[in-house]
Amino acid sequence: MSKRNVINASLASARSLATIRRRNTFFNKCIVLIAGNVALLGCTFSESACAADAISNPVTSCEVLHWDRKGSAFPYLSVVKPGKYCIDQDYRFSCSEWLGSCGSSAFLEIFANDVEVDLQGHTLSLSGSSIEIFGRGRNIVIKNGVIKKGKIAIQSLHAPSSDNINRGGGYTADRFDADNFTRVENMRIETGSIAISAANAVVRNNDVALNAGFLAPVVIRGPHPVVENNRLTRSTQPSKFSSYGIYLRDVEHAVVRGNTIRNYGTSGNTAAVALRDSQSVHMENNRIDNFERPLEQIDATDGQAGVN
Repeated sequence: MSKRNVINASLASARSLATIRRRNTFFNKCIVLIAGNVALLGCTFSESACAADAISNPVTSCEVLHWDRKGSAFPYLSVVKPGKYCIDQDYRFSCSEWLGSCGSSAFLEIFANDVEVDLQGHTLSLSGSSIEIFGRGRNIVIKNGVIKKGKIAIQSLHAPSSDNINRGGGYTADRFDADNFTRVENMRIETGSIAISAANAVVRNNDVALNAGFLAPVVIRGPHPVVENNRLTRSTQPSKFSSYGIYLRDVEHAVVRGNTIRNYGTSGNTAAVALRDSQSVHMENNRIDNFERPLEQIDATDGQAGVN
């Protein structure tokens, strides 16, 4: 065979090999596309399996809140837009109300809907004054932290103020935003309270101790609340005013269950649970200790108590 024929044969062989490779690549791409479509169809026809895969890899990221020392001379954190937030350190401060060094606002203020704040086990304390987390909006969640001498106060946009929860007339359910779901979970509050004025509030797995200054360790105003599995204690001094472990007002279809409610002070003029202007309240499996009455019903109230 001549040299030219050898070269031509080699070129023909190379062209054939390239054609085969192109065909294989084409077929491989087709197989990949078909497999991808089958996978997508699998998710379409088996949504639960795909959802399970998504849940097994949850998104846990959060935006860390920091005190802007240049913007505020007092310890202060704020949230003004929806999102998941957290703190990554303890905030312990000393101040003097007499000298005006404590500031006049809450330590953490939330003015937005759809906000979750995870304290990630950290402690907030302000010796010399009380410390507060205040929220105004829908779907606010506070969880996993410690407050020493202070409170959590949350209210939906159109609800009456949580500061006036024991004053003024009663409100009907349409005064509260029905699409609101506020939660306070896994918090320990030493000398303070949780006060919520909103529909569908959930107060769960908290440890709240109250010495004085608040109506009750847990105060809720609004329909459909759930108060469960909390440890609530208060130290009551003799007074002409009533003292409570849980105070509920303007509630409908409330559930109060699995709570431990203790009073370490005088038992006179006390009740473990107070219901005011409330309808259809179901209570079960609550452990109550050293209260004069397990239940006090005020005004138009229809409640069923299950206590032991």
